[in-house]
Amino acid sequence: KKKVLAKTNGHCIYCGLRLDSPKDFSIDHIVPRFNGGENTIDNLVPSCRSCNSAKRTRDLDEFRFYRAMQDFQKLHSISFSREQISFLESIGVHLEVPEYKFWFEEQGMEPLL
Repeated sequence: KKKVLAKTNGHCIYCGLRLDSPKDFSIDHIVPRFNGGENTIDNLVPSCRSCNSAKRTRDLDEFRFYRAMQDFQKLHSISFSREQISFLESIGVHLEVPEYKFWFEEQGMEPLL
């Protein structure tokens, strides 16, 4: 757990929350085991319990979309699936979905997998 936590200097890879001890975080699989991700150090990252619970079996793109939709919903009191957004765009409706960046991206860390 200490090696995984050291990868981000003690922060949640997704939201940046400071993780003060190995008891305060979950180890997340960047590529979920559900989707064939391996249990190797390259695929493991520290995640706060909240982000880990929200990510579930989502890959990074799916998790990014999920977080972007949470932000969109806060602004507009409605959320959409990717399929609904594609349909709306096909009939000429464009939604301004906020770009969502994970903490590791804001820190300029190398992209994960």
